[in-house]
Amino acid sequence: TSLDPTNAHAHSSIAIIQTMRRRDAEAVRAGERAWSIAETDSTIAANLAVVYHYDRRTAQRDEMFATALNLLGDDEASKERLTARLQAIFDGTIDIREQE
Repeated sequence: TSLDPTNAHAHSSIAIIQTMRRRDAEAVRAGERAWSIAETDSTIAANLAVVYHYDRRTAQRDEMFATALNLLGDDEASKERLTARLQAIFDGTIDIREQE
């Protein structure tokens, strides 16, 4: 079975899986592909922020994190949940990567 090239969530999921596997270049490619398909999806933006975090692209991470929050509009509860989850990854409390 092949991946639907227009399925942004599939590409975004692959980006997270590749990040977990420490395959940063593949993760970035998949995450950026997902974003190019769905630039109005907060989940895609948040996942790409995580990918950028693990690839040590701090400026891009912060930009995508801000974008994800912005896309949530006035939904303060969702913004709080997203912030808590991503900050835990960004500060190292949670590590989604497989152990080496």
